[in-house]
Amino acid sequence: MQKKLPKKQHQVREMLALHADLTDKELARALNWDINTVTPRRGELVKAGIVEWSQTRPCAVTGKTCHAWRVVTK
Repeated sequence: MQKKLPKKQHQVREMLALHADLTDKELARALNWDINTVTPRRGELVKAGIVEWSQTRPCAVTGKTCHAWRVVTK
């Protein structure tokens, strides 16, 4: 049985479930959060095995090459 995620982790997970392959900056823009709020929550989800790296590509926000993330499918 999976335990309930904290609110901000849940919001990050849901955004990635709806829009796979987002970078941290794209997540921050979509959630209207500061990047310093997004990155730790995404990192916690990666550590928990809920989110994983999907690809490296140009970020739509910064134009820089960045990691994109997706929800793990089992």
